[in-house]
Amino acid sequence: MKHILFMTPNNLPTNPRLLKEVDLAIECGYHTSVVMFGLKGWSLPLNIMSMHDHPDTDFIVVKTGRSNLLWMVATVFHIISKFLCRCMNSTYFLSSVASEKRSLIMLFQYSKIKRLKPDLIIAHNMGALYPAWLISGRLGIPFAFDMEDYYPGEAVHSDQDRERDRREKLMVAAIKECSYVSYASDEIRQMTGTLPVFQNDHHFTIFNCFPSVDFPFLKSNAEKTIHLVWFSQDISYNRGLELIIPFLPKFKSGLILTLIGNIDDRFYKEYISGNEDFIRVVLPKKIEKLHKYLTEFDIGLALEPGKDLNNRIALSNKVFSYVQAGLFVLATNSIAQQNFVSSNPLFGSLCEPNEENLKKGLSEITAQIKKIRSDKLSRYTAAKRFSWEEINHRLTESWHTILQ
Repeated sequence: MKHILFMTPNNLPTNPRLLKEVDLAIECGYHTSVVMFGLKGWSLPLNIMSMHDHPDTDFIVVKTGRSNLLWMVATVFHIISKFLCRCMNSTYFLSSVASEKRSLIMLFQYSKIKRLKPDLIIAHNMGALYPAWLISGRLGIPFAFDMEDYYPGEAVHSDQDRERDRREKLMVAAIKECSYVSYASDEIRQMTGTLPVFQNDHHFTIFNCFPSVDFPFLKSNAEKTIHLVWFSQDISYNRGLELIIPFLPKFKSGLILTLIGNIDDRFYKEYISGNEDFIRVVLPKKIEKLHKYLTEFDIGLALEPGKDLNNRIALSNKVFSYVQAGLFVLATNSIAQQNFVSSNPLFGSLCEPNEENLKKGLSEITAQIKKIRSDKLSRYTAAKRFSWEEINHRLTESWHTILQ
């Protein structure tokens, strides 16, 4: 039985794209293993449940925090690497560790990975790219890279220009050695193509879609109240919520907004406290339960503020979760969201990421809510073409070609 090893600087509930690929690999008859981190907080119990659901998958779970000596060593070396990168021409190793200390920690898992004897390594997220590249070279096996985000375009609060250059340099070198690269949006693929990276049929887009079985159809409710929903791993600042919450009291007699995620205390005090009569906060859910829950709502909010290049060209999983649940999407016009909604106008509407335009967009939705609700089955049916089972063939074909 061929063996696929997945590597991520996150864990299973915070990396649903990886989890879908693990399930797909198992379905295809491959043995699977995952190198990931034992993150604490809200994702810990969900991670334990996900691991329990995959009894035949080998997990290498790296502890985080000060109780792990390796974590402390990596933290120190991360700081040193940033300093060395300023003083000299950085190597790929230094670039990787300066960008993400978990890269170094994953390299220390080499002996464990070697014992697993994988036939293919798939890196998810920037922190796993260099370790996967280096370890695949040492073991003489192929590796692939999943780009859910455009990592050089992410906001970095310090040393931003150097960090962007380091990531670009590392990506250019490593991607040339990849057996394939999968992208979460066409815009990320196009932006990566502006780098000196040769793109061919082994570079393809795989949207952040989900299995259609996750979304049982639920008829629209007939309530007068309109139910809005927004979800993410964290309910906090710089996610677009600050643009819409301040004017919601003007609509509060006609709508309820549900926020799903781990809420920041300061954000709660500033934006939610006192508004609990029309804003509800729900703890993060296991992905299948989240999707079933989403079918109960009318409108899904995709409020990307365009805070950095990546935010403008990424197409998040929440968009497809809403669409597959049959919801109508109110989306800000980031590049990726504008391209998607403009090509699929049945699924939602667009507006500028500011209070005036969001207020106008929400007013138009309330005026058309009867039609929006009556079109739910049409949206739900049309979204079948975006289901995971419809689009994952590029992955299975690539795996078959590499592992045959």
